[in-house]
Amino acid sequence: MTFSLGTATARPGEITYGEYDLIEHPLSGQDRLPVIIAQGKTDGPTFWITAGIHGPEHTGLQVIHQLITPEMVRILRGTIVAIPALSPTGLQMANREPYYHDGDPNRLFPDGKPKKPLDPDKEPPSALEEAYAALFEHVRATAHLFFDLHCAAINSVSFVFRDRVLYRKDEEGAKEKAEAVDAKLAEMCAAYGHSIVNEFPVEKYLDQKARGNRSWASRS
Repeated sequence: MTFSLGTATARPGEITYGEYDLIEHPLSGQDRLPVIIAQGKTDGPTFWITAGIHGPEHTGLQVIHQLITPEMVRILRGTIVAIPALSPTGLQMANREPYYHDGDPNRLFPDGKPKKPLDPDKEPPSALEEAYAALFEHVRATAHLFFDLHCAAINSVSFVFRDRVLYRKDEEGAKEKAEAVDAKLAEMCAAYGHSIVNEFPVEKYLDQKARGNRSWASRS
């Protein structure tokens, strides 16, 4: 599979590195995401792994670098696309949020609802929200599986959130699609091999805008 993200281009049997231009800083400079692409010599699914959307959460970054090794690539079937730091500014400043965005960056990825016409009397999407939406389109177009890595407290057990898969009742075939995604998600969680934590009740889940911001399966 031919695949490129930013300046990184996949090469069978190799690990390649590059950068993805995320956002221009309000004052000067730019946030560029580090990109790692590992591709096996045998065709297979494309697995995205991201980490570091919250600056102080460093474990996911380390996990990615320990996972992607020459030894792993020799037995890999398919492609791994990894972004170890989704918020470079947050990482540099050890802040949960980048200085140029007020709010949890983990709530900025698209939630699947149809877009509404822009209301000029309301605040438009932030530059970071638009940047993450553009990145998400790359994920949507290529990912068979997607895992987003976070951290909990020191000495916490390793666990995976099993997200609720919601759907619109007025959309034809939506329930069947949601059930298929939920089944794939169950397989992912089981394959992880650690504790599984179910999400909030639906009302709180929606209030927290938590949909789609952790681990999920995008395509069958």
